[in-house]
Amino acid sequence: MPPPGAGSPGVERAIVAACWAAVALSLALQAAGVARRNVHPDEFIFLANVHSWVRGEPMRLFQTAYVHLFAWLPGLEGDELAQVRAGRGILLAAWVASLALLHRLALHATDRVGAAAAVAIAALLGESLVHAASFRVDGLMAPVFLGACLAATAPGRRRLALSGALAGALVALSLKGTLLLPVIAGLVLLSLEGRRDRGPLALAAAAAFGFTLGGTLLLHAALLPSGPLPSGAPATEGEFLRNAASRMLLGGDALPNQATFLRSLLADLPAWACATVGVVAALRGLRQEGGWRRGWLVVLVAMPALLFLVYRNLWAYAFVSLLPTVWIAAGAGWVLALRSRARGARLAAWAAPAWLLLFAIPVARGLAEDGTRLQKQTLDVVHSLFPTPVPYVARVGMVASFPRPLFNLTGFGLETYRDRGVPELSRYVEAHQPPLLLMDSPTLAVFGDPSEAGGGLRPALLPEDAALLRYTFAHLWGPVYLAGRRWARLAAGEAHAFAIHVGGPFTLLASAGVTVDGAEVSPGGTVDLGVGPHLLVSGVAQADVALLWGRSLQVPAQAPAPGPLYAER
Repeated sequence: MPPPGAGSPGVERAIVAACWAAVALSLALQAAGVARRNVHPDEFIFLANVHSWVRGEPMRLFQTAYVHLFAWLPGLEGDELAQVRAGRGILLAAWVASLALLHRLALHATDRVGAAAAVAIAALLGESLVHAASFRVDGLMAPVFLGACLAATAPGRRRLALSGALAGALVALSLKGTLLLPVIAGLVLLSLEGRRDRGPLALAAAAAFGFTLGGTLLLHAALLPSGPLPSGAPATEGEFLRNAASRMLLGGDALPNQATFLRSLLADLPAWACATVGVVAALRGLRQEGGWRRGWLVVLVAMPALLFLVYRNLWAYAFVSLLPTVWIAAGAGWVLALRSRARGARLAAWAAPAWLLLFAIPVARGLAEDGTRLQKQTLDVVHSLFPTPVPYVARVGMVASFPRPLFNLTGFGLETYRDRGVPELSRYVEAHQPPLLLMDSPTLAVFGDPSEAGGGLRPALLPEDAALLRYTFAHLWGPVYLAGRRWARLAAGEAHAFAIHVGGPFTLLASAGVTVDGAEVSPGGTVDLGVGPHLLVSGVAQADVALLWGRSLQVPAQAPAPGPLYAER
């Protein structure tokens, strides 16, 4: 490592100022994204768990401890979108705290120029610009992880106990926090090197970890309501942990998430190149006098990059929680390149910020349009149709204020569902009688054209579930489907036998009246239908006839905004 202050002091002061200006720019973009960025399905899952907790519904012990921090959200005025935005504001503040902690930690590995560069790199990454303020657990994990690392750099008993306690809180927040424990443990051991009392101090850190993790989970378990978990969810915590471990980790594949890695390698090439330089220089410096401790610190903070080799779910959003310390090595490497005697290295160092800013332009341009328009319209339509909450079918809990005791149709949930081979959707419809379906995933596109659905994974449903959905729901507006049936091009006197799987009041949407089970129904009229077989006859030819769940039902006049409901990132 070069000695602190190497180079022109005036130039280095300007570089530090430019780094903090870049951080401010990134935070401004994220602040704009709080209101305008399309809400990811995971953010609605996060909010739905909070609502489920407030309603007193049973939920899983692991991955849900955060609900107590956001129990105030359902009490806010406005719909689910407004609540997600409020949550995003909290996560943006958590990201600011994360960057401050990252800077303090980086000062243990490099000088003030390298530390400022590390923070700027972390803030300018496209993954950070898009996801750092997302309403996810990752944004909460980041400051806890960085706080644990920073506390571990001091050998005092209180600091190491604090590090252990924060590590316990990290795992309580999310099981993927266990992937970061080697970094924290390594920093603890590094700080204890050469101390005679390292045994008791390490024990204090371990005890604080166990006490915090165990205490948090025990308290959370005591507060959780008892009862059956959502339909299709793993029946026990042990089954959930086994499924998570087998599906999220390597499982025999090298680079299990190659797509994310390759995209990051292209978009974040300067950051990865600088991190490589920083690690190589740190390894070389281990043999130099005074470079041993700092070198190992750089190596330890860069270790999470190895998760690409084993962790299947290292998607772009996980960069915020799992990789923040890697950019400390990048900051150290950037300073080395900047101060190098090789002209090419210096030119590359000056080109790196331009590269990162170039890839930040599409993120900024994406905020020119409100990415939540269709989501806002959909929530408005649903709440106008159902002033009182009803159960519903959807990929995730987008309408978080409504009960949805069904597993999430995410990659993990669908793989578990397919492996079990149980028609959980059919059981859910039969037991809970949901009158609403949101077409928010190609997985649910069982009605014909899959382009009506949002983006995402598309594993097929079990045949019996796909058939039940097809004959239970019919299209009303945009992504909104209601229980009922729709017929096209009915001839005069044509009769159709059909089955109702969700009973209730049904409105006739047609140009002329029909008879249902022998009773005449006028356009806009309502007929009560129970679960079971029925018969519809149209007295005249009609191009489109629908019987949809609800009284005095009307198709919303406003056309749905273009684009998918979820702009997957």
